[in-house]
Amino acid sequence: MTDRNFDELSKRFARNIYDSPKGQIRLQLVQEELLAVCPQLSAGKPLRILDAGCGMGQMTVLLSSLGHEVVCCDLSETMLAETKALIYKKHPGQLPNIRFIHSSVQDLAKLLDGSFDVIVFHAVLEWMAYPQQGLDLLLPWLKPQGTLSLMFYNIHSLIFKNLLRGNFSKIDEEAYRGDPGSLTPLNPLDPANVEQWLLAAGLNIYAKRGIRTFYDFMDETMRHKKLSVAIDDVIRMEKKYGVIEPYRSLGRYQLWHCKKLN
Repeated sequence: MTDRNFDELSKRFARNIYDSPKGQIRLQLVQEELLAVCPQLSAGKPLRILDAGCGMGQMTVLLSSLGHEVVCCDLSETMLAETKALIYKKHPGQLPNIRFIHSSVQDLAKLLDGSFDVIVFHAVLEWMAYPQQGLDLLLPWLKPQGTLSLMFYNIHSLIFKNLLRGNFSKIDEEAYRGDPGSLTPLNPLDPANVEQWLLAAGLNIYAKRGIRTFYDFMDETMRHKKLSVAIDDVIRMEKKYGVIEPYRSLGRYQLWHCKKLN
């Protein structure tokens, strides 16, 4: 098994994720949480940031527009091209504080120089064949007292959704891995395992938020593009309940912020 490369899935990814209400909800919640729990990003001091698995570049655009030096990398050459296109659209002419790297996490050691104040690692871990190894390879690039912004696909949300749908055979077989060509990840993750990995690597988790704690469980008619409830109201409720248990633990994604202790 190898890490998922989105070269052939980029158009479908863009349509199903970012051109949909669930993508809009995810992006707004994630960006607002990142700025809220990492005040250093808005303090005016330029930081060095690694956007590992930059996808379609939304986080790189946000962080570079705040004046930070951003190194963005992705295994998919197509996704990296999408990032460049988004940056050029938002900021005509390439911003001087962005470096693009076409690389897997495993090969970054050959290409990076120096460490980072912040590492953004969003929705990548679950697409890796060996998630813990991927995390362990990335963390040495984080400075002492640096911040890791980690978002990963939550297996408990997937189990709960299958329970609601009566897909009991899938649960009995623990068949949670996405099929080839599917947008369900290779390795939906148990937050308890991820927490163990982070603590063992010397990180302190100081903020946790569930992303899409209830939206993915809503009736399909409520989740249509023309929502019968306003998307702003969905986001308002997600903000409120995304940090409250038990709702937080049901989030389709878990967004955690961690400090490297030494």
